[in-house]
Amino acid sequence: LYEFLNSENLDHAFKYYASGGSVIMSSEEIIDEIGIISAQNFDGYKIRIGLKSWDEDMERVDAASRYNGYVMVDGICGTRNPPYNLQEALSVSEYLIEKEIYWFEEPLHPDNYAEMKILQENSSINIAAGEAYSGIGEFQNFINFAKTNYVQFDACHSGGISSCREINKLSKDRHKRTAIHVWGSAIAKLTNYHLALSLDQLDFFEIP
Repeated sequence: LYEFLNSENLDHAFKYYASGGSVIMSSEEIIDEIGIISAQNFDGYKIRIGLKSWDEDMERVDAASRYNGYVMVDGICGTRNPPYNLQEALSVSEYLIEKEIYWFEEPLHPDNYAEMKILQENSSINIAAGEAYSGIGEFQNFINFAKTNYVQFDACHSGGISSCREINKLSKDRHKRTAIHVWGSAIAKLTNYHLALSLDQLDFFEIP
């Protein structure tokens, strides 16, 4: 898929980022991974935080911030227990802003729309979320109430290609930026890539 995206004959407006930086990786391993993806000219790079101590995660974020492109940090609060609370998320976001991180993904539990709205209103970093939701109804509530700058959806988890097209339109109508979440098999990657090519407006495409 990477080679296809890098084809000189391919015309698309969206950017694509390498989704790596496993939550268990050390800062040294992140630096090694940066070397690999830098050679492939990805527009951005994403790592996960939240399992190690905050001191260790700060070092890992610092390492990731050396990537020459967009750098995203995923708090994985939809899958780990306990997730950050609002004060923790605000504190983390301050450090991410200092390191010029582009977005903070899943900084709070996905059900916590009210505090996601507060976080986005009180932080200059882009907040991204959406991979935990399925179907138009859940996305309507998320978009209308959480008010994050970025909405993420996945053809394999969010109701299929037609639903994702509707989610993208709803997001753009609300002046939100959008990113396709991709995780899984080659079929999942290519299904989402077909979705991406069908959209008039899309900002980012994830390549795990």
